[in-house]
Amino acid sequence: MSPSNARHAIPVLIAVMIATLVAGPALGQEPTDRAGWIKLIDAALESGKDQDALVIAGKAAKALPNDPNFRYAARWFERFGEKRIKEKGYDAGFEVAERALKVLPADEHTSIVVWRNSLYRYWSQELLQKKDFDGSLKVLEKGYALYPTDPHVQGGIAFHTQEALKVAEAKSLDAVIEQYQNLRKQFPKVEDIVQRGQRVAEVAVTKLVDGEKFKEAIDALERYGPLLPRPEQRASVGGMAYEGWALHLADKKEWESALAKYAEGLKAYPGHSRLLGNAGIIANNWARPAVQAEKWDEAIRIYTIAMKYLPDHPVLLQRKAECEARKKEKK
Repeated sequence: MSPSNARHAIPVLIAVMIATLVAGPALGQEPTDRAGWIKLIDAALESGKDQDALVIAGKAAKALPNDPNFRYAARWFERFGEKRIKEKGYDAGFEVAERALKVLPADEHTSIVVWRNSLYRYWSQELLQKKDFDGSLKVLEKGYALYPTDPHVQGGIAFHTQEALKVAEAKSLDAVIEQYQNLRKQFPKVEDIVQRGQRVAEVAVTKLVDGEKFKEAIDALERYGPLLPRPEQRASVGGMAYEGWALHLADKKEWESALAKYAEGLKAYPGHSRLLGNAGIIANNWARPAVQAEKWDEAIRIYTIAMKYLPDHPVLLQRKAECEARKKEKK
């Protein structure tokens, strides 16, 4: 037989083996020949004979019951799909997923769907590694249009947002805001975009607070406002600025000024739980030496001053009342 005829005979031989196996035992097929079963499954998938591949996989599972790789036919389609992606790209992988969904039993669809939707994320990340942000965005737009709430699709969008905002930050705040707003418009159901916008503002305010630029940190809230579309986000980041300033003053034992700053923050963000709680801690720290020395008049004086800034603070009301009661007991 000539080399040319031999090449043409190979696919025919494989097809005959597949047909024989589907109908009954394969010629020369040893039940425990794991590699042989894999070759037959792969050959059926390569030939587009997906139903035959299912039959072969089922026979292999019976022949090798303790081998987990043969328990689920979906695994072979995923394996074949990954091979196709390496050879022809991600579109070829999606084609394999659609083929699988047509022939697999319903209880194996979930595995294929998860794998298929993960491709949007991996494809996007590969493009991002190449700095192809436009390509990544197109892939994610396609996935989002089909499966807007899928975790893999949303995860891919979250990672794209993170990387896109990094690039924008190197340019300007205006570039960050524009990128953020565009992504919010394109993917309105992806909560992670909102959180990553807030993170940009948090990092900026934290840097200013760490540099003891407290007024600049508070003023920055206006500039970063578009990244904080929800009142609770603005309160969270704004509270960081006021608290940083108050704690700085408390560290210098400028207690009254610290409480005044907490009061200022609570006026800007009424009911802010962190500011309210830590303001009480600062007042207690101020009063602690007097309480420990049982100097009740001094402790009452401190709590009275504190309540000038925080008149309805429940902890301060309680502590002041306790000091007044101890003073009466002492008499």
